Amino acid sequence: MFANAMLELIKPIVPWAIEAWEDYHEHRGAIRLTRLEVEALAKMLQGVGIQSIDSENKRERDEWVSKAIKLGVDAK
Repeated sequence: MFANAMLELIKPIVPWAIEAWEDYHEHRGAIRLTRLEVEALAKMLQGVGIQSIDSENKRERDEWVSKAIKLGVDAK
């Protein structure tokens, strides 16, 4: 609560800094992509049709599917 109160106090002083921080903060909607996820997304955008990342790790594949859904791409 204290941190949120501090945020509200400084927001009018440096709104551009707060906006940048919120744009890059994962808990405020930003998504970080791994190298494998970036490669899969690039291939999908090029029309190659890759739907999954090239990993044997189930957790990594599941995380990619979750991120792809947030991005609005089909990654079954």
